Amino acid sequence: METLTRRDLDTLLAAESSHCVSLYMPTHRTGGPESREDATRFSNLIRNADDALRARGVNGLRLQAIIKSLEELKHDSVFWQNQADGLAIFFEGEERRLFRLPLSFRERCVVAPRFHVRPLLPLLQGDGRFYILAVSQNSVRLFQGSRFALTEIQDERLPKNLREALNIDEYIQSLQFSSMKGAGIGDGARGGAAFHGHGGSNMDVKKSDELLPYFRRIDAALQELFGAEDNPLVFAGVEYLFPLFKEASQYNALIEEPVTGNVDRARPGELHAQAWPLVEHRFERVRDSELERLAAQSDPKPHSHDLPEILSAARVGQIETLFLSERADVFGHVDFAEDGRVVQGEEAGDGEDLLNVAAVETLRTGGKVFTVSGDALSNSSPVAARLRWAVGSAPVGDGNAAKTR
Repeated sequence: METLTRRDLDTLLAAESSHCVSLYMPTHRTGGPESREDATRFSNLIRNADDALRARGVNGLRLQAIIKSLEELKHDSVFWQNQADGLAIFFEGEERRLFRLPLSFRERCVVAPRFHVRPLLPLLQGDGRFYILAVSQNSVRLFQGSRFALTEIQDERLPKNLREALNIDEYIQSLQFSSMKGAGIGDGARGGAAFHGHGGSNMDVKKSDELLPYFRRIDAALQELFGAEDNPLVFAGVEYLFPLFKEASQYNALIEEPVTGNVDRARPGELHAQAWPLVEHRFERVRDSELERLAAQSDPKPHSHDLPEILSAARVGQIETLFLSERADVFGHVDFAEDGRVVQGEEAGDGEDLLNVAAVETLRTGGKVFTVSGDALSNSSPVAARLRWAVGSAPVGDGNAAKTR
């Protein structure tokens, strides 16, 4: 699965051209008739993309290359049999980036000077993006999750199992990762979610010496894959393995409570049901804390509900936290060469989504972005921002403010 990493997001945020193409649609995991429906829906999306590109002046070989790439996907039956909950495709020039994600999207095609990332925001905020690492002697599985579902990440940097990780010719029989007897998935346990089982608590030195290189190899692959991300990681495996993995791991967002038990045959839905309660409160605390700070009269940081002012502030790294109404759309044009001058339109075809512009510029410069229900913002404006420094004053000594363009 082509999942979205922070590096991928940074690449999308950096794009600026006259014709960045963003395509979204819902998909089905089940395959069968639903996959054929998805392919049919995709045909409609291709037509919309063709119309939108022509309306923006894209034609000739460039248009043909984009449409050909999409048509090839439409006829790829294996591709449609292996979907997640939503499909996102981005074109800059003729370069295509494609992501199958655990989030259902409303069908849309956007052609604008920057990619349309607002539909991705629930994966980047309090509705949560997190990871599950399910480990046994026989397999290593990594999942990206949201509030809604999990999607397995296939990445050749991760070892497939203990044998491959340690480059041995036969399994080490003394390691009893998955030879447990127990009640199975779903029984509760103190200290975290649990897939119950027995055995393995009396680890001797030899076993620890064998396991630590295994976990260090896994951790090195995760570090390379995650980069600078700090999304929560939940460990899933036999209970006695977690302290060893914790010792080997350098990842600073490892959740302290594991999902314990034999996870070899655990389905994604079962893993998600056990892991989401371990991370949900963390996400909610972050979002609620930010909203409380926005509402506090005593907050030392300046606020703004003015969209033109927020757009200008976002461009120069002035926004610490941005809040967008989840249902609002504000279309228009922004000219950053003219101090963020904004001309608002009334329809989707008139300019681009200015709330998306604010989100892109805020994320580019190290700010946080949250989508919230309309009544969560005290002002009638569909946007609010907590600023790093006041409008019209000099930047303060904030390390994030250095990430300006």
